[in-house]
This record gives sequence, structure tokens and C-alpha cells, in this order.
Amino acid sequence: MILEIQDLNIIRYVDTFEEEKEIDISVNLKELKKIEPELVKLEKEMAGYLKKLNIK
Repeated sequence: MILEIQDLNIIRYVDTFEEEKEIDISVNLKELKKIEPELVKLEKEMAGYLKKLNIK
């Protein structure tokens, strides 16, 4: 007697889903607002360096 092996893909038979952590959008927005001025400052500084190197 010959046994036929069907699809033994474990993913089909076992739920391996892991729930992702919830993201608190309001906390992320507050942090973004906090670091935004530093980002603007660094972008201006970078633009100055690029200008010195004649790179637009």
C-alpha cells in the first residue's frame, strides 16, 4: 500500500498569528512635535554644507 503525502504545510493547520502591540498615536504625535525643531535645524545645517559643496 502506498501512502500519498498531502500538503503538510504547517501554516495551514496551525495558527501562528501574533498580535501586534497597539500604537498610541497621540504619544507618537507629541514626540514628533517635540523633535521637529531639531529636524528643521539639522536640515538647514545640511543645506549649508551642500551649498558649500555646490550640491543642490
